[in-house]
Amino acid sequence: MIAIAPEARSPCAARSAAAPGEGIASWSRSGSSPENGVYEAENARSEVIGGESSRPGFTGRGYLAGWNAADQALTIHVNVGRARPHQLRFRYAAGAGDAGRRILVNGAQATDLRFPATEGGWDQWGTAVLDGVRLARGHNTIRMELGGGNYLNLDAMTLRRQTT
Repeated sequence: MIAIAPEARSPCAARSAAAPGEGIASWSRSGSSPENGVYEAENARSEVIGGESSRPGFTGRGYLAGWNAADQALTIHVNVGRARPHQLRFRYAAGAGDAGRRILVNGAQATDLRFPATEGGWDQWGTAVLDGVRLARGHNTIRMELGGGNYLNLDAMTLRRQTT
């Protein structure tokens, strides 16, 4: 289990789509139950990562592509109603081989996550899963930075609460 303390609210904090103190919120969250939802990568705060929509099978308006440099990062803002463990599921393509990204939650490193090469190259989507991420009640940030290198296309992150 990974326990992370919340960081101060940023000016980019997501607005709530649920009743105060309940659920998660972001620009394009989907999901019918509190603390479950899909966050499209192209709607998150990206640093020097371009968007694309040329490969088949993406969700939303597109995906972030060509991500392989140290100055590139992505931050997703989420709100949860209760502090508890969550599962993060990243939908990605890694057509150039295995890729790695450093995952930080509320400013503290949670783990280095491996994204195995996707069979079928860039036209095939895979899922990398991170279990036991303990989010604080209220606003949280999930940041991805270059880790083990190599190119990565990121389509979406799904957040699910876990029962322990």
